[in-house]
Amino acid sequence: MKLDVRRIGLSLAAPLLAVAIAFAVTSLILAAAGDPVGAVWQQLLTAPKPRVTVNIINEAVVLYLSAIAVAIGFRMNLFNIGVEGQYRVAVFTAAAVCGTGIVGGWANVLLGIVVAVIAGALWAGIAGWLKVTRGVSEVISTIMLNAIATGLIAYLLQVVAPDERGDVTRTKEIPESAWLDGLDLIPGAHSTVFTLIFLSVLIGVLYWFVLTHTRFGYDLRAAGRSETAAIASGVDAKKMVLLTMAISGGVAGLVGMPLLFGQDHTYGGTFQAGLGFAGIGIALLGRNHPIGVAIGALLWAYLNQQAGPLQFMSISPEIVSIIQGVIVLAVVIAYEVVNRVTTRMEQASVARRLASGERVGDHESSVTHAAPSGAAIVVEAPSAPASPAVSAIPAATSAPATPAAPADSVEKTAPTEGSGPVEKTAPTEGSGPVETAETSRPVKPESQTKPAPSEPVLVPKEQQATTRPAPTGPAVKDPSSTPPPKKGKRSRSGPKKARGGVKSPQTGHPKEKNTQGGDHTATSHRDATTQDGQRTSTTGTSERGES
Repeated sequence: MKLDVRRIGLSLAAPLLAVAIAFAVTSLILAAAGDPVGAVWQQLLTAPKPRVTVNIINEAVVLYLSAIAVAIGFRMNLFNIGVEGQYRVAVFTAAAVCGTGIVGGWANVLLGIVVAVIAGALWAGIAGWLKVTRGVSEVISTIMLNAIATGLIAYLLQVVAPDERGDVTRTKEIPESAWLDGLDLIPGAHSTVFTLIFLSVLIGVLYWFVLTHTRFGYDLRAAGRSETAAIASGVDAKKMVLLTMAISGGVAGLVGMPLLFGQDHTYGGTFQAGLGFAGIGIALLGRNHPIGVAIGALLWAYLNQQAGPLQFMSISPEIVSIIQGVIVLAVVIAYEVVNRVTTRMEQASVARRLASGERVGDHESSVTHAAPSGAAIVVEAPSAPASPAVSAIPAATSAPATPAAPADSVEKTAPTEGSGPVEKTAPTEGSGPVETAETSRPVKPESQTKPAPSEPVLVPKEQQATTRPAPTGPAVKDPSSTPPPKKGKRSRSGPKKARGGVKSPQTGHPKEKNTQGGDHTATSHRDATTQDGQRTSTTGTSERGES
């Protein structure tokens, strides 16, 4: 696989540009407030101690789960702003169930994880149900559900929390057999990394695999890009909205599990808050990619942990919140700029390739000749000999197929000496006459067959009389289909005797009464062609209503 250096560079340009913008804006704010800019950045960029490193990893584990929960909704074009309330409801429910001690050890941990996933999915499913059935925006519904969750948990803590220590109301502490001591991964640190770091890694791998290697992930991404196109391809958009919100809420329910089993062992008023809102910024920073989200979570946790010593420098640690907010805004702007640059580069590349490429149609096996209006379009294939039976065919690409003309509207052309097979021309709507070969006549050898002209054929004056133009009015029976009358005998098609008609003074033929208030002479002229090519004319009279 060829390595696209340009694409990798553009992918890295956006986050680097965002960090640079955040650095510049924060420096301007510090300088305007009169704080030492150099000292602040020196503290923030100092390598953390082992204990701080463990805290960074533990906080990143929790933030990663929160960001993945938000990213799942983002990939479906759903803004799940309610991760904060969802993880609070989930961790409270899991703490209440596990605190009863129904099972012990790892079974209690697994029970708590399952309960948290179910609680988070149900709470997020409310927003999905409102969107599908009532068209309520998930942004509004999830924000309101956050406020409801906060009040509901505060009320339930007073009901189900028997363990009160001072001014803090807590749930019952889970049994010690379900405590997870952690992993000693950082040398020199007195604290340990959360054991459920493996849960975060597993969720990240599953997130990547499901989205990129399963049909469900394809449907989710397709519905997120274009709901109309997804519906046209057979995807149930409403079902995808419900499932996506439920899965996002289920992952959000896992956010508090590392803290519950590895640090607090109970849920109360001191449980860490704000994790759901931080996940929104981290998901935007990582562009919903599992690796990008991991880097964003580590950066977010690093800034939070490095802000502690700023208090000893008489600098408010809230400056870190300003840095984080500016980074998120800068990421949005930087990625938009990079996307526009990438689009222009791709357009320029396509234009260069089209300019340097070969002309389309240079190696065509057939050439289509343009014919003037009223003439047939002839397709000539130089590599194959012309068929003796067909002298001209309509071009397949010139116009869509039209229905065959009725037999009454087809005109005949009298054959001339030395010409090929007689051709019929049927007028079609919006085009000139189209020449077709009449295969019922005997065909001369190929050497005597004239090629079809690409322009209209000029007919000599002496032959123009043999061709009668196609009728424009009601269909008239082709007189050539009636045999010419024999000498001394009356034509069967002509009237035997004028019945009660008034003779015309000019022609002597009987008049026919006109329905519009006038009389006109009904006279029929028939032309017949004899076998030797000479033209004869017979004149007869006809009367309306007589067959």
